[in-house]
Amino acid sequence: MDYILSIYLNFYNSCDGTNGLKATAFLALMQFCERLERLDIMIEKLRSIHSDSATWKMTAEEKRHLLKEVANTLDRSNDPKAFNVSKHYLKEFTEQQSKEMEKEAYRCVILAIKARDMITFEELREIPAINHMKSVS
Repeated sequence: MDYILSIYLNFYNSCDGTNGLKATAFLALMQFCERLERLDIMIEKLRSIHSDSATWKMTAEEKRHLLKEVANTLDRSNDPKAFNVSKHYLKEFTEQQSKEMEKEAYRCVILAIKARDMITFEELREIPAINHMKSVS
């Protein structure tokens, strides 16, 4: 398995971020580590995906997909940082995408409640999708 892991890692490291391929390689590496039950190998990279991927050239859809998948993976591993990634994911939506945005906004609130390091919920007010939820209800 170490050999296969090194192949995924080399694939990720060989991508320069000038197209969506680096995000694809990152997701493949993440999914492989999750199947091995070894997310610890890349947990810090998962938690900081928003800043790490800032220079990668991706479409808006690719960016949302990357952040959503990472947030879901962190949530499945009960990592409290899933909320942070989910928050950045929601900030990628435009007002026209309200249906999907509304569902994910509810999920983000749940992740905020689950987060052990969340002291106040003021951060939720920064997220337009959360504010949109208030106006819909």
